[in-house]
Amino acid sequence: MEQRTAQLTRDELLSGIKRVRARINDVLVEAKEKARIFEQFKEEKRILTAQNMGALDIGRFVVITVIALASLLGLIAGNSGILLSGIIGVVLYLVAPKLKGKLRTISYIAAFALMAYVVATLFFNYRMHIVLIIISLIIIAAVVVAEVFILKAVNKKRASDNAGIRAFNEENQALYDETVARFNKYAKELNQYMAAINYPPDYCNLDAADYFISTIRNSRADTMKEAVNLYVDELRHRENAAQLASIRDEQRVGNELLRQNNTQLRLLNAISAANYIQNVANGMKLDNLNSSVQRNTSAINMNTASNNRIADSLNRLRRR
Repeated sequence: MEQRTAQLTRDELLSGIKRVRARINDVLVEAKEKARIFEQFKEEKRILTAQNMGALDIGRFVVITVIALASLLGLIAGNSGILLSGIIGVVLYLVAPKLKGKLRTISYIAAFALMAYVVATLFFNYRMHIVLIIISLIIIAAVVVAEVFILKAVNKKRASDNAGIRAFNEENQALYDETVARFNKYAKELNQYMAAINYPPDYCNLDAADYFISTIRNSRADTMKEAVNLYVDELRHRENAAQLASIRDEQRVGNELLRQNNTQLRLLNAISAANYIQNVANGMKLDNLNSSVQRNTSAINMNTASNNRIADSLNRLRRR
């Protein structure tokens, strides 16, 4: 293989790389298309039967039956406790699936405990009421019949939906199979084209192929090895350029932060200077006030002394 590829002319090598590049693109396109089609597959809806209905479905039936019975008997007998217990039990049962951990467990336990209380109260308090018992049985039968009809309607709707889903999935499967076949075909041809010119598998991407084509077309390389070496240098240059750009961005951010800090520092200095001037002005005002107070105090003292002398003179005149 080395002998064969070494004898390739530049035009042959260029043509071979172009074929590789075309198949790389085809493989990528088909891979995306394959993923897109796969995501379109739809899951069929579950048909409910006695065998596959879970505990939640059975619990739902029990809750509906009990609350219907409790509501009717509670209203007839005027026992609001039964009705209230049934309603709280249903609320807890419906809220429980939305809770997590211990709260969910506690909610289920409380719900079924209330249901048990309702059943026990109905049995011990109303077992002698034949009419109420008959009404209760009718209610239970009605609920069962309603559940059966509802279940049949749901299953019929789901069966119809599943028929459409199966038809869609069959068409989608045909498209998927065609895409997979094209993908495998292009991948096989890609391996053949790469082997024909000794194309390195580690550079099986569009960027590398485009660089190889440009390098050989512009006579910068005559062999696959030379083109690969130039591409390795180019990758190293890109990495260094990216690092340099990152450093410059960091420097730009740092300079901006420094500029902002300097602006804040100048503002603080201006505020400090203004405060100093204000303090000096306030100090001068305080000195003037102190001087005025001192002068007024001296005048008051002098006036007091003069008054004292006048008072002494008057006293002396009186004694004479």
